[in-house]
Amino acid sequence: MFENDDGELFPPFELKRVDNHAMACSRCSWDEACRGCVIEMNDEPINFSNEEKVAIDWRPAFWDQYLSKESLLEVMDHQSVLDANEIINK
Repeated sequence: MFENDDGELFPPFELKRVDNHAMACSRCSWDEACRGCVIEMNDEPINFSNEEKVAIDWRPAFWDQYLSKESLLEVMDHQSVLDANEIINK
């Protein structure tokens, strides 16, 4: 759980309604460019259509608060990867 600016606790992810390919919202029109409508976290039952799926997506606020964009660009070469590359390139 993480704390937002209002002091409320939330998980670092959201559940979203997506299509079969998990690339677009299952409810919105394609021209809205929606990546999935958020499923509210409450005690209400959720109804799904036949072709609808659920995706787990990171909350943007979590990324902004706890992760730096620079750290995402860093690449760490593990020794096993270096060893495998050496074998492949023989």
